[in-house]
Amino acid sequence: MPPRKKTQVAALSPGLELSRLIAAALPDAVLYKTASSFIAAVLRRAPELAVIDMECPEISGADLILVLRRNPGAAAMLIAAVSAAPRTSREIASGFETGADEYFVLPGDAALLGPRLVNLLVNRRARSAPPAAGGEAPVKIGALEVSVVSRTAALKGRELPLTSLEFDMLLYFAGNAGRVMGRGTLIQQVWKTDLGVNLRSVDKRIEVLRKKLKGSGVTISTVFGIGYIFKA
Repeated sequence: MPPRKKTQVAALSPGLELSRLIAAALPDAVLYKTASSFIAAVLRRAPELAVIDMECPEISGADLILVLRRNPGAAAMLIAAVSAAPRTSREIASGFETGADEYFVLPGDAALLGPRLVNLLVNRRARSAPPAAGGEAPVKIGALEVSVVSRTAALKGRELPLTSLEFDMLLYFAGNAGRVMGRGTLIQQVWKTDLGVNLRSVDKRIEVLRKKLKGSGVTISTVFGIGYIFKA
């Protein structure tokens, strides 16, 4: 019997509107109405992308993201948070801190939801192309030991909980250490698109990445009016 095809997208969407938007953008997505069925399915077989309704009545969206990020089998998958309730910038930043790769607030982001979810998957697959035979030895960045093959970064033997985008950002900064990088350049080179990404989005992600890199000897300093400079 051939191996079962891996689920590309799993979505927790108790509400009809979010289900409709996801189904229209990603017809192959598997939709779950309850948090219990969603968690069981994702932890049993992690998809490439999990879409989470942050207004789920069974469990808070933040708690659910933490559950997934702390599980080794699901820690590396992409997570998109979706809220139908108004959210402050601080609340959205908190979503990124808990491990979300994207955050959408409806109805304002409804038109961008589909294209940005597709873009997440396309970029993940491009960045995760199989390495050359023989693999690649981990490299040192400050006090970090970084494996490009397994896409992990560890500090004193403890793996850092970096999202896919944060790992890509770390690699890009490391490859341009000592150079001032503008926000627009980061959007083009790390996000690979300017669709739905603004300068404030970059600032929020840098803020989260800084916290995760604390104690590593790596610094990302702000250059007022221009962007950031990375030093290790």
